Amino acid sequence: DALARRRRAPPPDWWSARALPDTHMTRFLEARVRRRMRELGGDAAGFAPSVSVRLVSCVPQKLRVPPVLRKHFVGRDGRALPESLRYESRSVVLFQRTDGQDLMVFSMYVHEFPTPEAGPSSKRVYVAYLDSVEYFRPRTARTEVYHELLVAYLDWARVRGFEAAH
Repeated sequence: DALARRRRAPPPDWWSARALPDTHMTRFLEARVRRRMRELGGDAAGFAPSVSVRLVSCVPQKLRVPPVLRKHFVGRDGRALPESLRYESRSVVLFQRTDGQDLMVFSMYVHEFPTPEAGPSSKRVYVAYLDSVEYFRPRTARTEVYHELLVAYLDWARVRGFEAAH
């Protein structure tokens, strides 16, 4: 019986963007990207339903503050910097369904420092990494869509109380 269960084929959509859970943030970002594609009109409007935004990683992290920084700098409130700063590392990706397959066409890693104990980084977002590939359709909308995803994320961060982005 156990062997039969292992041999069963996975559901047909298990390896798709839509099989990944969505969040309030990804629904917001996806809606903004699709709206922008519709605004662009033409081919872009027709491809709008083919995009999905998903949060594929959200990991609490600690950033160790080197002693030399702690020696020479203080926080906004004048107190010594903590030994470490807590933040969340998030990976946001844009998929586009092309020829029946979901392709990851854009990836963005951000580091969010939401809490006051994050010292000078408190209420700041750092865009740590951006990457894209040329397979987005239509090509003429690629830059506009990638820009819209980044701007939409920054709007989302602002609404959540972040005050600066780098």
